[in-house]
Amino acid sequence: MQGMKNGFLTILIIFLIAMSYLQTAPAGELPDVSAWFRHVQGSGKIVQEQRNVPELAGVQLDGGGTLYLRQGEKQRVEVATDDNLLSLLRTRVDGDGVLHVGFEAGSVNPTQLEIFVTARQIRSLKIAGSGKVLGQGKIGGEDLKLIIAGSGNMALDLDLKQLDSDISGSGNLALSGRADTQRVRISGSGSVNALELESQSAKIDVSGSGDCNVRVRDELQAHISGSGKVQYQGQPRLDTHVSGSGKILSIP
Repeated sequence: MQGMKNGFLTILIIFLIAMSYLQTAPAGELPDVSAWFRHVQGSGKIVQEQRNVPELAGVQLDGGGTLYLRQGEKQRVEVATDDNLLSLLRTRVDGDGVLHVGFEAGSVNPTQLEIFVTARQIRSLKIAGSGKVLGQGKIGGEDLKLIIAGSGNMALDLDLKQLDSDISGSGNLALSGRADTQRVRISGSGSVNALELESQSAKIDVSGSGDCNVRVRDELQAHISGSGKVQYQGQPRLDTHVSGSGKILSIP
């Protein structure tokens, strides 16, 4: 009985706090609760729209869709999706200069979602879900952080001093070009194919069944926990450790 009473009091307190917020919050900040339960099917009529956003230095793709990314002096953000979903597609730049692209809360099923971004500098790319990022031309700079959380895919041609790649889930990275140093972390069954990416040094950590293929000249640190695999080209100095049935192999 005491437990039921405590539970009721907890629910009552939460309810009162929520009501207090709804009464005092400015009208423009009130959440659209109905959107949480909305299901919208794309009409099939695809339209394009240019979005004006502040200067960005990274992109996060929330959910599905394909992002076509280009580096250039004149920033441009354009989206293409079903006409009845266009108003539900959010494009906002946060305080760190990262452009977030995704549909608002609710169940939205587009027949097509494409995002075209041209940015002067690109320092971070993230997929949260099953989206794709396709580079259009070479992406250059001092450093770049790549994150895939889910089953997303990225294909990029790079020219960097430092690259940091992080996959949690079953995502895939296909990389080419140059990155003087690179750090790779794979948690799950994800994969990194970077045999076309020239590096002087690389540090790789695989936890799970993921696999990583790299081309390294000077130094390779590779640690595996689980059944993952690291394959490398080149004749670097090695610092390796395997816990489990994983393998670290030199390939021609």
